[in-house]
Amino acid sequence: LPSLLCHQVRYARGRLPSRAGMAAELEPKICEPGGAGMFFPLLEAEHHWPNSLRVGMYIAALLYLFLGVAIIADKFMQAIEAITSQKKR
Repeated sequence: LPSLLCHQVRYARGRLPSRAGMAAELEPKICEPGGAGMFFPLLEAEHHWPNSLRVGMYIAALLYLFLGVAIIADKFMQAIEAITSQKKR
């Protein structure tokens, strides 16, 4: 980084970027090879897959997770209905 700080890169407003800003510019994005997010991509080889395949897999995984949440919420609501429908003694 010290060698990068010698270069005076100016933005449109004439300010110099901070060290953190310059480091962020050098890091690859999540979708680029070498980039990493918190959970995705799961595999390093995933960067070389076609984007349409990755999008399809992510959407399928998202729908699968929403289905799981819907099932759990339905079971919870059934339990709440059973509890609230009982008469007090």
